Amino acid sequence: MREVKTSTLKPGMVLHEGIYTRTGVRLLGSGIPLTQEMCDTLARSKRQTVCLARSASEMVAVKLLRKAHAPVPLSGRQADADGSAATTSATALDRPAGLPDDDRRRHAVIRRTADDAVTARLAKWDRLPPRVETGIDPVPMSPGAAPGWPSPRLLDDLRAQRVESQGGILQRLAAREPMGLGTPLVLVDELMDRMSRHPDRYAQLALIRPPPTDLLADHSFTTGALAIGIALRLGWSAHHVRLAGLTGLLADAGMTLVPAEARHAQRPLNEVEVNIVRRHPQYTVVLLDSVRDLPEEVQLAAYQHHERPDGSGYPRALRAPAIHDIARVVAVADTFAGATGPRPYRPRPKPFTAVEHLIEQAAHGRLWRPAVRALIELCGLFPVGSYVRLSTGQTAVVIANSDPRRMDRPTVRKIGGAAPGEVIDLAAFSPRDLSVVQTVDAPGLLSLAAA
Repeated sequence: MREVKTSTLKPGMVLHEGIYTRTGVRLLGSGIPLTQEMCDTLARSKRQTVCLARSASEMVAVKLLRKAHAPVPLSGRQADADGSAATTSATALDRPAGLPDDDRRRHAVIRRTADDAVTARLAKWDRLPPRVETGIDPVPMSPGAAPGWPSPRLLDDLRAQRVESQGGILQRLAAREPMGLGTPLVLVDELMDRMSRHPDRYAQLALIRPPPTDLLADHSFTTGALAIGIALRLGWSAHHVRLAGLTGLLADAGMTLVPAEARHAQRPLNEVEVNIVRRHPQYTVVLLDSVRDLPEEVQLAAYQHHERPDGSGYPRALRAPAIHDIARVVAVADTFAGATGPRPYRPRPKPFTAVEHLIEQAAHGRLWRPAVRALIELCGLFPVGSYVRLSTGQTAVVIANSDPRRMDRPTVRKIGGAAPGEVIDLAAFSPRDLSVVQTVDAPGLLSLAAA
């Protein structure tokens, strides 16, 4: 615990401790970037100093307090000079407007519990090596097209069943129901097996996404599947691939504790809602306590999966050296899953557009370049499910990427025109003879299964 002058706190700063008054009222949790509004609120309070502490109980321990007080959001609630608080407005940073009082109190309790859970782990996490070595007992992958890959219709059914299983895992976590590690590990091991035997087709399982009934379960399954594919492409051992897969499946569990009006908004989120959503990594840490024998690396990577190498991420604005490699892999998987998935307020973009976005993010240091390259090797420049126009003028849908060294030469299935349904591996042709000219919108209501 330490005391600092209010005047030293500036917009953009991210503090690893919470901000408290001397009477123990929490103004802001740890790891949240200070905004201009927060700094203005402190200035209006005419308070000369504030206390930085990991928790109110830490202040009790140094005998500054007799008991801990309930938190007071720094944004939208002005604290008086003696530490008492004025009326809360509807723009409180961590208290969404319009929530019933019971829900607000529940949200405040969740927030405090999450902050304390993270604080209790920081010292342990600091001792975990953040780097994963590559090339040490990597998982072998089939060099060619192996038999046994499901047909398109069976693949749709298989994915729907796995997404349903993932939804059940998230529901159990949200209810704080004890769970053995084997429950999510069944999904992870199946995905690893499919990736090792069918690396050319595996991306279908991640990216061919019929309209889901459970957006969060669909996104989490896709993130886990992509994280496994990336980790195998990076040459990680089976142990670390499993950790990446587990993290991908579980990292967004905390979103189940975000108020529904923020999770299901039919529009881009406002600043208040964005700040609420940005607390979900802390919430995930709390929920994952219910999973017995869960490796600590998974807890840490789930907490860090929105950190970015250039320091622009959250919840602690860490830079690359302090971010675990598993978190950096899941960050790429999560970003791509979000960019290619449905959102209530916008149509699903073309997969090629999502790839362009990833490349741009990596070029600016916001995503880990080796993981982005591994994802493109997995999915191709024209990811599975993309509709393309060939140099012959015919439309086709991408169904596989057989050669990661030639990411612009996918395997496609023709749609309509001459020889509809014919499968062509563009890697077998010279680019002068046959190539992709451009990506196009899906023709009508055709899907991969119907193509």
